Amino acid sequence: MKRICKIISLIWVICLLSASFSGCRLFMNYQPDVARYNVTEFKDMSYTEPDIDRFYELSKLIEEECGSRMKAISVNDYFTEMVDIYNSVHAMISLLSVYTAIDTGNKRYAEAYLNLQNEVVPVQRELVRIADVIKNSKCAYMIEYYYGDDVWDTLSANEGNNISDELEALISEENKLLAEYNTLANKEYTIPAGDVKYYNEVSEDRYLSELEIDELYNLGLIDNDQYLGLMRQLYLIKNGELGEVYASLVEVRNKISKERGYEKYSDYAYKELYMRQYSADDFAGMRDYVKKELVPLYDKMLEAIDYQALTRANEFMNEAYTTRLGKTVEPVLNSISEDMLTAFEEMYENKMCNIYYSEKKADMSFTTYIQVYNKPFLFCTPSPEITVTDFFTLMHEFGHYYAYIAVPVTETNCNDLDSHEVLSQGLELIVAERIGDVFDDNELAKVSYLTVVTQILSSVIEGCKMDEFQERVFALENPTVDQINKVYGDVMKEYGSDFYDTGDGESLSWVDIPHSFIAPFYYVSYSVSAIAALQIWSMENSQEAYFDFLNGTENNLFLDNLKENEIISPFEKSALEKIKSEIISRTERVGVEYNV
Repeated sequence: MKRICKIISLIWVICLLSASFSGCRLFMNYQPDVARYNVTEFKDMSYTEPDIDRFYELSKLIEEECGSRMKAISVNDYFTEMVDIYNSVHAMISLLSVYTAIDTGNKRYAEAYLNLQNEVVPVQRELVRIADVIKNSKCAYMIEYYYGDDVWDTLSANEGNNISDELEALISEENKLLAEYNTLANKEYTIPAGDVKYYNEVSEDRYLSELEIDELYNLGLIDNDQYLGLMRQLYLIKNGELGEVYASLVEVRNKISKERGYEKYSDYAYKELYMRQYSADDFAGMRDYVKKELVPLYDKMLEAIDYQALTRANEFMNEAYTTRLGKTVEPVLNSISEDMLTAFEEMYENKMCNIYYSEKKADMSFTTYIQVYNKPFLFCTPSPEITVTDFFTLMHEFGHYYAYIAVPVTETNCNDLDSHEVLSQGLELIVAERIGDVFDDNELAKVSYLTVVTQILSSVIEGCKMDEFQERVFALENPTVDQINKVYGDVMKEYGSDFYDTGDGESLSWVDIPHSFIAPFYYVSYSVSAIAALQIWSMENSQEAYFDFLNGTENNLFLDNLKENEIISPFEKSALEKIKSEIISRTERVGVEYNV
């Protein structure tokens, strides 16, 4: 009876962002025997502090008794209990990631989250150590019988699990910085209103938040230049505080990669955190093509969007999402797969999701898998007034959620982030093809369709851009916030845009992207997966191809699965040329004129 999954990286970020810290871990695919883990609804899952003291007590008992073959059953029971506690640590971290996202002001959960993250490495080290003790004892045969003959390969103190005291200290420092980031990221930044009119009132002592500045602009009370000026003021404050944390994270992470034997942090992240089948060096050609060919195409698509029609589509979606979400998704998902619709309905009914706006919620979206309960959970924070983009963010996350349901986590599929992103972005595109089932007005359906395709193309561009930005920043020695802003400004200009520029070539808005803080070098997964998803979308049998790819994730890693399904590698120029041609062809059908 095999109960231990192979070793994978500590970070398992689905859109990001479920648990965030560096190093490697044992991923225990524990099948719960305890009744408290056999629950269906999220409300029945509760945070229970793992008994860390008992964990170390069990380790001592094993050392005392494993010298006698007659104690093999007891040793196995003790070790199984240790595994249970170990898995509980990771399960509670996932659960706390949801709790803290639902209520960012809950200090109890935030503190428990940090404390548990700091326990992960010591607990793992002790589990690996005691496994080595058992392996060389007279009780080894019972563990092999219970867990399988390859148990020692999974639990051996090899390079992947050998965590030094220095590395443990660095990971603890990283966790503290991440906790500081979480606090600052959920802070409401404001600037003095000065003489800015707010609903026809002048209030010198009033402070404006980012949302209020947006509101003033939307109401026509400030013009574009005033809007940008106010945002620059606000971002100078926001960027300064968050930037200092990021600069410290870069220093710590560079030390982590050196401790792990890597020259560059990107090499460490690609191999150990995300176990990719490619390296950062593979992106050079892709980046050039993206800058020269796809950025101009993206700009033309943005120009082609009818924003008045999009406003009406957003108004329609706000009402549909908030009052009849089930009926809205039913015809779309049912036409794709009855099983997919059933999974959505069960998710919604059992409240294994949190998908409505609240001021208390973190401004992010993710899907996480909660160990021991063996359940995925979907989290997203839409706008206060729901938009078409919010609806497709939900579809994106449901692509992750359904992948967990259709192909449950096992030792062969638990570590491929890129494949999961193909399934999330691929579902967005497949739903976009059926968006006419949602809108009565054909013009609203067209503008929604174009918006989604434009956003998927944006994923290709943004993934390359953010990866290049991070490569340059991590190459700096002891980077300052000003240096980081200058790097981002340079990269933004190369990719054809600039946002909240201070006027001297520094760009500030990178602090809005949590991946850079929480999951460094993850963002490029959106790029390579979007290229694959767009190829699936381009096929005549796109729906069938989507499910073929989904089923392939059970046994294949990303590039192997692409090859098996005759999808061109994103690093081949022909893949980029294919998606460019297909985007032009399909969007021309909804009225976009490219003159090419």
